Amino acid sequence: MAAVTLTVTGCQSELLTEVREQSQSELFSAIDFGNGLIDNPVSTRAVTRLSDHTTTMGVWGWQSLDDDEFTLFNNEYVFYSDSIDNWTYRNKRYWDSKSTYRFYAYAPHSRSVDGAEVSIDRSTGIFTINGVELTGGNALAEGGSRTLLGTLSGVTDVDWLIDRAGKTGISGYRAQRVIFNMQHILSKFNVLVKTSGAVSSDAGTTITVDSIIIGRFKGQADFVQRLDHSPNPDNALDQTMVEWSLYAAGSSYSTRSAEGVAVDGQGMYVIESLIIPQATTADQFLKVCYTMSTGGGRSERFTSLMPFDMFDRFMSGCNYTLTISIGPDVITFDTGCEQWTPGSDAVGYIY
Repeated sequence: MAAVTLTVTGCQSELLTEVREQSQSELFSAIDFGNGLIDNPVSTRAVTRLSDHTTTMGVWGWQSLDDDEFTLFNNEYVFYSDSIDNWTYRNKRYWDSKSTYRFYAYAPHSRSVDGAEVSIDRSTGIFTINGVELTGGNALAEGGSRTLLGTLSGVTDVDWLIDRAGKTGISGYRAQRVIFNMQHILSKFNVLVKTSGAVSSDAGTTITVDSIIIGRFKGQADFVQRLDHSPNPDNALDQTMVEWSLYAAGSSYSTRSAEGVAVDGQGMYVIESLIIPQATTADQFLKVCYTMSTGGGRSERFTSLMPFDMFDRFMSGCNYTLTISIGPDVITFDTGCEQWTPGSDAVGYIY
């Protein structure tokens, strides 16, 4: 860094500031952030980019030099710029070749979300997010789809992500763009509706989903990080790590499907939504309303109300799908759960 000291005011001070910034930018590379990957550290695997999900993130960063550490980024507002097709921030900082760095990120930035507060433990890098609230937004509310959209950017509910491990031990000597590996911390829930084999084989019979309502889910909670990886639904220890604290007196909601969707044997997705990780309860329900029409022009509307007991619980970073098969006499169900975007096999725990 150029050895320039500001000791005067007015025009001379402004001139010296410009000299210092110019000299710094000439001698050092700016610290920049790239388009983060979504829980996908293996470069040979198809990836989802952070900008597909959100356009803002918050960054903490510390610089260490000669056994001293100081804050370089304090919940910095980093945003995606279409004009440069990358992420940027104001008041650039620069790499120092003699320093080492560590960075942590979450998305979207809390400034973009009313009522949410995000903090980090400086010594451990553990994130805390208070005031998370969901209202049951459905990305497919306007109509069914053969495939899932994959992102929830079109709903009001916020898809929270964090880099659970952070980027640590980075040398300023090898200056390069910092790319975070972000993980979903909510659960994703999908509903696929199709006709049973009996209906599919009858060319004169059609099924139309009038509505599906699933409720009620707890809609408010706080998050405290316990894992340095996305929970694996097949890992018993992961299942014991409770990261979400539901508000006992908080709001709750029901998720509603797209309406008036004609389905067939291939099926149509009618719900793609987010859920705060939680155990299911005995008072939750599933209501399916559909219309069956026959070749003779006769139509009949049916309503089925049943307990929502197809899943025991919803875990962070997991993708759940409920498949509903509708037939002439009975409705059947199939369930599936997988990691939202599987990452590496290495795991760790934060107690």
